[in-house]
Amino acid sequence: MAEANGPAVWGKVSKITESLSVVSGVAATCVMLLTVVDVLGRAVNHPVVGSYEMIALMGAILIGFSMPYTTTSGSHVFMEMLIDKLPRQVATGMNVFTRLLCIALFAVAGVNVFRFARELALAGEVSPTLKIPIYPFTYIFGICCFLQCLVFVFAIVSYFEKEGGQR
Repeated sequence: MAEANGPAVWGKVSKITESLSVVSGVAATCVMLLTVVDVLGRAVNHPVVGSYEMIALMGAILIGFSMPYTTTSGSHVFMEMLIDKLPRQVATGMNVFTRLLCIALFAVAGVNVFRFARELALAGEVSPTLKIPIYPFTYIFGICCFLQCLVFVFAIVSYFEKEGGQR
C-alpha cells in the first residue's frame, strides 16, 4: 500500500506515519531503558520514582504512533489463506469491507478517546506520583485513531488503483 500512486495527500500522510514510527521507536527504547534502570535500582533499593506512570504514558505514544505506520507498511498479520483462493473481485470486496469496518471501529474509538480526554482535562487528572497531566497523551492517542482511519481510506483507494485489487 505504501507504493500506491495516490494523491499528493497520500505522500504527506505516508511521511507523517513514518515520522510517528520513529517517535514510537524512541518511546520503545525509553521504555526498555527505564525498565532496566528501575529493575536495577530496585535491586539496590533505589527504584526510579514514577517509572510505572512514565512507562504507561510512553506506552500510549508507542502504540498510538506505531499503528498508522504498521498499516501503511503492510506489517500487520493478514489471514489470507481463504482470501487468496477467492476470485479477485470477491477478494477485493472482502478487503474493502474489512477496511470499512476498521474505519468505523477507529472512528468510534477516536471519538470516545476524545470525549475521555476532555473529561480528564476538565477534572484536572494527573498521574499519581509525578503529577503529569494525562489528557494530552489521551488526545494524542485519539488523533492517532483518526489518522488510522485516513490510512484505511487510502488503503481502500489503493485496492482500486492497483491492477487486480490485490494487497
